[in-house]
Amino acid sequence: MISRIPVFLTFFAWSLSPLAAEEAAVLTPAEDAGKAAQKANAPWDSAERQAALRVQLFLDKQGFGPGKIDGRWGGFSKKAAERWNVAENVIKIPILDSDQLDVAKVSVLQHSEDLITTYQINAADQALLGTIPKEPEEMAKLKQMNYTSLIELVAEKFHADQDFLLEINGLAPGSDFKSGEKIKVPNVSVPFEISEPIERSKEKKGAKVPAEDKDKIVPDMELTVLREQQVVEVREAGKLIRSFPISPGANDNESPAGDWKVSVISWMPEFRWDKSMLEDGKRSNDAHLLPPGPNNPVGVVWIGLSADGIGLHGTASPDEIGRNRSHGCIRLSNWDALNLGKTVSVGTRVVVK
Repeated sequence: MISRIPVFLTFFAWSLSPLAAEEAAVLTPAEDAGKAAQKANAPWDSAERQAALRVQLFLDKQGFGPGKIDGRWGGFSKKAAERWNVAENVIKIPILDSDQLDVAKVSVLQHSEDLITTYQINAADQALLGTIPKEPEEMAKLKQMNYTSLIELVAEKFHADQDFLLEINGLAPGSDFKSGEKIKVPNVSVPFEISEPIERSKEKKGAKVPAEDKDKIVPDMELTVLREQQVVEVREAGKLIRSFPISPGANDNESPAGDWKVSVISWMPEFRWDKSMLEDGKRSNDAHLLPPGPNNPVGVVWIGLSADGIGLHGTASPDEIGRNRSHGCIRLSNWDALNLGKTVSVGTRVVVK
């Protein structure tokens, strides 16, 4: 079953890059400068980059999302590491007083898996490719909003930065992979498979809360959305068990603070694109229903909240997580959105701060 996002949600949810309004960058100059310096000076197999990669893979496996895996110690890796360290864990990720990773002590993680593995691109991957036109009326004619390149598909599958994939495979910027090619990829514990949300969409898990249960709250489970820190935290019985990087609503269309709950979980949703709704907040008859797929504006899952029109969802543009603000809703990468969607249920409490 394909779930359709109700029209009142669409004004807030739009995030597809070719059509979205300009969004404000949120990385600080220091973060950008630090990452640029790392990129210029340290090859991916240097001790510093290998240590950062080890930490990112470790955190990703534990459910504390470090953002795109790129072998660089950055803001989201640090936020995930800090949360792991306070989650009553015996093994601590070593962070110096300067907020940098203590490279010499990363071995304490005892992460024994290889950091890099190989993957052979196959016919099934090729079958998930397509083209996406620029105009919504043309998009609406598609059956699926699929991947547009093999490198996009592989990057999402292995939670990776596309430039990092090119780097470890010795390819020039702008290159793409080829069907049948064996390539190097980050050795993530659970690669993202688009087949999983597709199967979940067939299980009719998008049912709303019955009227008699509209005030019901799932006990012992809570999400905390920290808008300024750009992180969503998941607690079970008060214990922090997950965290993921997000892009919250823009300053002129903020995700509303408050105490809400999950009202619906829709896997592989369709998206109603309405220019009037996007620009003026008024529904019109000139709308286009965009099909599901990894490049749907709200990605592979919509987690709707009891706050009208607000939800957490995937995205067609994982590169923008943490760099840009969304239109009111809370965006995650598709792989983190899948993880979050499997963790919560209808009735889960959501506190937006």
